[in-house]
Amino acid sequence: MITKFADLLQQFQDKKLGEIQGQDITHKLTIGEMFEGVTAQITNRALPPVPDLRVERGFVRGPNGELSREVDCMVVTGSGAPVPNTSKYVYRIDQVICVLEVKKTLNASEVRDARDKLAIVAKMAREFHLEKKTPVKFDRAALSFSLITGKHVGSLSDFRRLSPSLQAIFNLIATETLLPLRIIYSFGGYKTESGLRTAVVEACEQEGRASIDLEGFPDQVICGSFSVLKAAGNPYCLSTDDNQWSVVVSCSESPIRIMLELIWEKLSTLANAGVFFNDDLRPEKLKPLLMTEWDTSDRKPILRHMDYSEKQLAQYNKEKAPWEPSSLNDTEATVLMHLNQLGPTDLNDSQFLSFCASEGTSGNSIAKSLLQKRLVSERDGKIFPIHDPIIIHYMPTGEAYASFDQRLLASWLEERLRSSQN
Repeated sequence: MITKFADLLQQFQDKKLGEIQGQDITHKLTIGEMFEGVTAQITNRALPPVPDLRVERGFVRGPNGELSREVDCMVVTGSGAPVPNTSKYVYRIDQVICVLEVKKTLNASEVRDARDKLAIVAKMAREFHLEKKTPVKFDRAALSFSLITGKHVGSLSDFRRLSPSLQAIFNLIATETLLPLRIIYSFGGYKTESGLRTAVVEACEQEGRASIDLEGFPDQVICGSFSVLKAAGNPYCLSTDDNQWSVVVSCSESPIRIMLELIWEKLSTLANAGVFFNDDLRPEKLKPLLMTEWDTSDRKPILRHMDYSEKQLAQYNKEKAPWEPSSLNDTEATVLMHLNQLGPTDLNDSQFLSFCASEGTSGNSIAKSLLQKRLVSERDGKIFPIHDPIIIHYMPTGEAYASFDQRLLASWLEERLRSSQN
């Protein structure tokens, strides 16, 4: 469903850009307003029918009364204060769901300027939530953290027992659940994905030092058919089994589809909106741009820039297999059902070890397999279902499959049923 919707929005954008190209207007401010208008119309059409949700242009007011720089396009809730004799509004930071900075043509200085404007809004939101002592969306952050790292965090005391590098990762994910979405929306500029990747990283490096403020990093930078996006768990989580996390990635397909997923997920978090989610089985082809590593020492996460050539990026663009749930053997299915019903299992539990041995395997092997599939997480020698519950489905042929995402599993089962009937 989301792919078809994104395709319709892309067709709408192409039509509107055609209308702009047919104009003989050369006034730069007017040209900029035309592109901002297209972005606002696309964003408005991307929103589900949630009461009091609207797209406006204007300013954001921070917790101390300060104003942001002018925002080209913002998704907000409720009523704002009109700016006299204009069509612009001022909204409090707690009313802001998403801010978009619009650029006709992107270059290095434009990326940096847009990043700076969006970072001001992120800073306002952080200050607001610190002042109000807003609780983070702990369950959402914990699920994303487990999907990325394989580590279980069920409480604040669990968080405190993490290594400093893992605490830093959890803090970034948790903070993202509270901040408005920040998007740079441009219609052209960089002709290659590698060019955009390099420009965004360089623009986001902190002045005077080769380090990057990941909290201030935009959630998505759109340039024509390319995107750079933050995979901080809302909704993108890229997990590995070698203590690495692709925290920033790039993509060369349907930026509008990605924007839809980001906005819908953010609405469910900040506005508690019951909205549509992705139930398509075609995964986005996301390429690592910034990788972070963690360990059990006192070090902070190490951030590495993945400098791929255009040829290397093209290798990632080869067709991926559609999404499918994790296949389970009988032993794995039994262990997951036990976890669903009784909760965490100690890997040294005698009954667990005896059962695994009777099945011709070991407890460590079962735990490692389920961890790699991100169906369980671990802490202190115990394994936990990564989501309550893990959905297990048995096919008529006896095959067992599992997923924590009921929507994707239902779509996969429908597709499989259609294929079997053809």
